[in-house]
Formats: sequence, structure tokens, C-alpha cells
Amino acid sequence: MELEFFVVTGTSAYRVSHDGEVKNAPVVEKIDCNGDSAIAIGERLKPAPGEKLLISPDWLCFFEPEPDKPVETLSNAHFGAHSSPIIALFLNRDRALACLEFGDKVPADKRWTRETKEVLDMIPADHPQFEVSRYSIRQRRFFPSAG
Repeated sequence: MELEFFVVTGTSAYRVSHDGEVKNAPVVEKIDCNGDSAIAIGERLKPAPGEKLLISPDWLCFFEPEPDKPVETLSNAHFGAHSSPIIALFLNRDRALACLEFGDKVPADKRWTRETKEVLDMIPADHPQFEVSRYSIRQRRFFPSAG
């Protein structure tokens, strides 16, 4: 199953895509920036072999999964390339870029709850390359869920 969505952080917007091939890693490419960032526009976050992409309120991050262990319990040693905290997720590029321009956004911003839910709900729970964690360890709160 092919997937494409957009991630907005405090300073950046990313395009995330996956071609549906189990063996291929997702592509995470910065498409815009409105502040200082260590990652340039057009640059991609690069996974190490065997890493999956974690989408959580804390960040967009490649990580090394451990069988039968929830991602929330993994140590920092399991995490690789990552973004800053996520503001919202979008299916539409233009909506993501408009969100990036807001000056008063906060991580897991409730103004974009509907858009974030749409993205999270379209990612199958058994996707071979994505892991969705709705819990933020940093904020001690959950991303919105379906329902």
C-alpha cells in the first residue's frame, strides 16, 4: 500500500512517502523551513538498515524495533535520525505549508487534530515500515485516536 503525508514541526515541513514495497524504507524529505534547522530543504532523514519510522507526538524518528517490546519502552539507544517535535500531520501539502507559517503553534497542536487523525488512521497497524505511537513521553498525553 502506497502512502504519502506531510509532517509539520516548529520550523519545518516534511513529505513522508512509502512505495508499498515491504523491503523499502520510507522517504522522509524536508520540503520547507521557516527558521534555523540542521536539516536543509531537500535533505532526507536516513534510516539505518532494519529501522522503521516512528510517528509520535514527540517526533518523526527512525528506530530499531525490538520484538514484543512496545516502542514507548525502548531506550534512547534504539532511536536514530529524527525531526523536532511534531505540530501536526496532513494529507494535503498546501495545508501543511499553511500550518508551517503559523507563529504560535505548539507540539501536538489541537487546532489540527482532525488532520492529524486522518493521517494516523490511514496507516495500517501492521504496516511493515511505520510504527504509530499516540503517546508522548515528554508531554504525558496522547495523540487523538479514531472515534
